[in-house]
Amino acid sequence: MAGKKPTTEETMRQAVLEAFRKAKAAKLDAPACYRAAIDVWCDIHPEQSRTEAAARVVTILQKEVGALRDVARKLFESP
Repeated sequence: MAGKKPTTEETMRQAVLEAFRKAKAAKLDAPACYRAAIDVWCDIHPEQSRTEAAARVVTILQKEVGALRDVARKLFESP
């Protein structure tokens, strides 16, 4: 990850999501997208194992998917 490392929870989350989205946009397969996000987390937290980084990344991505589902649900709710 180039430049200054993110220091807040939100900027770390955004960095992980951005890496995942860029990998998806490049039409990489799902494992490669997760690896890209994990690599970013490991750059930010070199003291953590890849296993721990993977757990953190999955949590971030699950929360993002849940948030998107909530938005979609509200958009398509019957009045």
